[in-house]
Amino acid sequence: MSNIRIPGVLQRIAICYFFASLIVLKAGLRGRILWLIGTLASYCLMMRIIPVPVIGAGVLEPGANFASWVDSIFLKGHM
Repeated sequence: MSNIRIPGVLQRIAICYFFASLIVLKAGLRGRILWLIGTLASYCLMMRIIPVPVIGAGVLEPGANFASWVDSIFLKGHM
């Protein structure tokens, strides 16, 4: 796993497209709606509740939020 590199936007979109296609193929309309609500709600809650070291919780500024912190951990050297 340490040699796998996902550097670009297109590769990230491909991974998301893969998981979205699995949801579309395996879930019905109700399941898709639940997936949509669940992922959006969990993303919103993570951005607002989980504290980022040194910055704190609930900061939504670019480069100083939870998503940027996760990117800096998993994509170290690729940003």
